[in-house]
Amino acid sequence: MLKRTDLIRITGRRGTGDHLYVVQAVATDDFTGVTRISAHPLIPRLYLHRETPEVVEGLMSHEVQRLATPTEALSTPDSARREAWPTRTRQTIERLFALWLLHEDRKNLLDASKVDHLAHQVSLLEYIKKNDLQRLLIADEVGLGKTIEAGMMIRWVLDSSPSARILYLAPAMLVDNVFGELKRMETPARIDRYSAVDGTVNNGELRNAQIIVASIHRASARRNEESWTNESGSWDLIIVDECHHLSDWSDDGTSPKEHMRLVKNIVN
Repeated sequence: MLKRTDLIRITGRRGTGDHLYVVQAVATDDFTGVTRISAHPLIPRLYLHRETPEVVEGLMSHEVQRLATPTEALSTPDSARREAWPTRTRQTIERLFALWLLHEDRKNLLDASKVDHLAHQVSLLEYIKKNDLQRLLIADEVGLGKTIEAGMMIRWVLDSSPSARILYLAPAMLVDNVFGELKRMETPARIDRYSAVDGTVNNGELRNAQIIVASIHRASARRNEESWTNESGSWDLIIVDECHHLSDWSDDGTSPKEHMRLVKNIVN
């Protein structure tokens, strides 16, 4: 029986060729008993910039060939000594490929995920894990996936502490984007949105929320600041998006300074 994250090859489907896939979902219809499979293409880091196949859905069991995991391939006894040399060569190549996959999958990149994690994102998370950091500034260039890096940190925190409370402060115009990215990454907890439009949590409910993606513009407004400073409770992880816009000084004493004051009050 196939399960999520199994490594497979697809047969009989145009465009799949000899590509490897990872099972993303297995669903059986209660009425017909028919099992349908969707699979996510395996994209090792070495091939991230090449053309890759799309996610394949609606696969039948006979269209899928399950492959041994790298660990299974390496732990299987070598029973091919009496086989012809082409068979022995093929099995040797499969073992070498398994070793390569293990190297590529040091950070669970084989997991069926809707987001492909790049090498620099994985190395950042590994750096965070190895060092007891209280504060961290991520200063990657535009477009290198800082929101995904934040999402990876959130998942790591939740994996070790499922009840952890997380606050993600972002400019008002970015709240929807951040909210959507965390949803797409299948963050394993309820995510609330604190914004002027389509908000799911208000000032009186902040303490009961686990993860909030909040508009820093709305939260720092005078009418809301008291709720955030004294009534939102403590947070295990606080992420401030676009934090280079924070300032403890401004010409007219408005926006950047108010945002800085809010963050300092919440952190302290």
